[in-house]
Amino acid sequence: MSSENPFSLKITTFLEAQSGWLILFTVLLTAALAVPMVFMTPDQDASDNPGGPVYDLQDTVDAQLPRRVFTPFYLVEARGGDLLTRQPLLELLQNSQRVREADIAGQLNPPDLPSQPYLYNGFDADRQQPVIGIFTLADAVQEALAAHPLLNTSLDRATEDEVKVAVATVFNDPRTDWLKDQLSSQKAVETRVVLGQEIEYWSAPAYAFGVFADNELLGGGGLSISTTGNPINTGKEHFSRKVQEILRGDQESYELWGVAIDASLEIADEVNTAVPFIMATLIAVLIVVGVAMRSGLLVLLTGVGLVSMIIWLKGLANLVGLNSSTTLDFIVPIAMISLGADFAIHAVNRYRQERRLGLEPRSAFRTGIAAVLTALVLAFLTDSIAFLSNTSAGIETVIGFGIGAALATLAAFLILGLVVPLAYMRLEARRFGRGAAVSIQATESSEMSAERERSLMVKPLLVLARRWHLVLVTAAIVTAVAGFYAFQLEATFDVKDFFKKDSDFVVSLDKLDEHLRDTGGEPAIIYVRGDLTNSEALTALDDFRLRLVSDPNVAKNDYGEATLQARPLFVVLNQVMNSEYARAQIEEASGVSLEPGSGASTTQYADKTYQRPESQEQLKAIYDYIAVNGVPQSPTQNIYDYLEVGETLFHDLSGAQEDATTLIFGIPGTREQANVIKSRETLTAAVVLLEENPAISFAGLTGSPYTRQAALDATTNGLQRAFPIALIACLVLVVVAMRSVRFGLVTIVPIGLVVAWLYAFMHGFGFGLNFITATIAAVSIGVGIDYSVHFTERFRQELEITGERERAMRRTVAGTGVALMASAATSIIGFVVMAFAPMPMFAAYGILTAIMIFLAAVAALLVLPSLLYMVTPAKIVNGHRTSDHS
Repeated sequence: MSSENPFSLKITTFLEAQSGWLILFTVLLTAALAVPMVFMTPDQDASDNPGGPVYDLQDTVDAQLPRRVFTPFYLVEARGGDLLTRQPLLELLQNSQRVREADIAGQLNPPDLPSQPYLYNGFDADRQQPVIGIFTLADAVQEALAAHPLLNTSLDRATEDEVKVAVATVFNDPRTDWLKDQLSSQKAVETRVVLGQEIEYWSAPAYAFGVFADNELLGGGGLSISTTGNPINTGKEHFSRKVQEILRGDQESYELWGVAIDASLEIADEVNTAVPFIMATLIAVLIVVGVAMRSGLLVLLTGVGLVSMIIWLKGLANLVGLNSSTTLDFIVPIAMISLGADFAIHAVNRYRQERRLGLEPRSAFRTGIAAVLTALVLAFLTDSIAFLSNTSAGIETVIGFGIGAALATLAAFLILGLVVPLAYMRLEARRFGRGAAVSIQATESSEMSAERERSLMVKPLLVLARRWHLVLVTAAIVTAVAGFYAFQLEATFDVKDFFKKDSDFVVSLDKLDEHLRDTGGEPAIIYVRGDLTNSEALTALDDFRLRLVSDPNVAKNDYGEATLQARPLFVVLNQVMNSEYARAQIEEASGVSLEPGSGASTTQYADKTYQRPESQEQLKAIYDYIAVNGVPQSPTQNIYDYLEVGETLFHDLSGAQEDATTLIFGIPGTREQANVIKSRETLTAAVVLLEENPAISFAGLTGSPYTRQAALDATTNGLQRAFPIALIACLVLVVVAMRSVRFGLVTIVPIGLVVAWLYAFMHGFGFGLNFITATIAAVSIGVGIDYSVHFTERFRQELEITGERERAMRRTVAGTGVALMASAATSIIGFVVMAFAPMPMFAAYGILTAIMIFLAAVAALLVLPSLLYMVTPAKIVNGHRTSDHS
């Protein structure tokens, strides 16, 4: 029989007596929680914003210098190897026109925004012509074909030679020569005679371009690429996808990709493809439960229990106001399939042990569950502590993970640890009959004792436990080596860790690396605040830009200069100086002469010269005017409206706030966090030098590469910081609950081993710490504590009964050891199924979780028995009892 304390027996007696009502209450509560699960779904994603200087600065940029234009970028690659030929350019021209037509018809609107035009109606200052939304190399070639005196044709009628002449004309025209900067780095040019004239004969396999949309109409916001969506960013992604679909057309002569235009939508799409694998994981777990427990009824009850647990999780999460996230919506439910099944397996296994000893169902429930109740409660509490410790990270996604997992643990304990055994007991009792209850024997027969000690696992595990010195030394050596490699595990973020390698998102970045790695990249924002009417500040900005020529972490243009990805202040000032109408309007408004002269300063960029006035009075007059009126070209046409100026220059007319501007450069290879870290270091050092100029009061670095890195650092650091918190809290709880420091310590030790082994495995097989894999450490604490608590608690009970260390270990292995094996096998097989999911994030989670569960089982079955042998004398004379019952 089992050893149980009177309080546990009182609880299980109450549960057995009120089992019908408790089951009915659980069913009704589950139905009630289905209502918030369905009708109170969160309308936004949890934020991964940990706060801090880089996020604060990004908020400052978004507030002071809001983006006037939203610009998704697209890369087009010729099927024939040369995009600069007639058919690819004609197809791109036609599809570009279809984009404009679709916009006029109101067909590009995101789902939650009105049907209206969203393309930006701007002005090309170089060509001195209006542009609606999109102007590509194909448009420029079309114009050149029509304007060239020897050609006078169009793309649909031109010959290949005529197209090559037009391309050379475009690239030699200072108004459009910037278009060649967007060609693939594999471009080639040579001198040839075509149509009787010597030209630069260009060829290139690919070309990148932007589509310009009105940022305010799309909801506003700044430059960012994030895996956590919000309604505004998601709407922009829908818009970008619609544009992509039209630009692709039939893709007869080229292929086209939007470059990282839809991160959150891609995650949503891939998560949906993983749902069948999540279901397969559940089915696999249930199959193994059926094989291990040899009961179709238990499979059915466990399946219903797991589904009910998920309903409780979703319902309670929505009730407490947790926002949606990948970890909460998918990782927590997947993890709880394992932990939930553990509760059911341990509880039912102990109940069935009592049944095999001859007790009728109700008595078996009272005694069996009473014996395992302490372990179940400890497992529930330690799991909850392990998960809630993650709330110390201070990041909404991590907090949601911790709270959600704790709620799911509560549901697993109540439903699968108590209600499922109750339901199984009642169904067995109905078959058993309602005769008089079988009395509980006062002593164990030798046959019963032998039954408790019968298992194929007993002999090999006892052999290891007897040689505990050797086992513990070996474990210490293995853990020391593992710990060395575990500390080398680094936080990483590669899109291939999250997205399918053949997804448009990943392929677009692969193509970007292939064609524009050295000239493109993700935007890095240098924010500068100070007295920008002081010419020394503008000179300092020029010097800063020139210093980046030697920075290998910044993208370079064909002239070896740092590639600018947004309009800088010197371009705006040059447009003012080159427009007689603009100068006249500013002079009239301010009374300050802007006549170009010897006092003008110049800036060199991309083989062009840009002018700006030198005096503070002139610069202030320009800023005062253009901040309100923009840069006019004529009475009816602006070169830049005041909103466009506002994304380049913040200028407070009252003088209460300092001026501010930005320089935005491309950072290549940001899919690899090592490149982000290197660029952050070199750019930060350059920013420090920039701040030394007395006219500049502040300069800082931000942008999506660095906000994402900050989020990754904060998330992984928070989860890693949660580990010692959870370990210490669980140790205190176990010591208090067991009223034994030695048993508490040896119960917790295997958890540290599991985490060290797991991290070493991750390092050895190329896994990095990221938003998803870092959660496995938290889950490993929960799983590992479950296994250790069940094993130690059973050993203590059997030690109290037998008084002999070896017999207690023999019975523990035969009972709880078998249950642990069944539990581990159930979870491992289930998560191996998840490893075949097409989304790398879920596949990696499946692989690592399966490995983690295996390691937790190894620690509990191989190392923990040796630890228990080490701290327990061979015989406990005073603790020996001949009776199972108090």
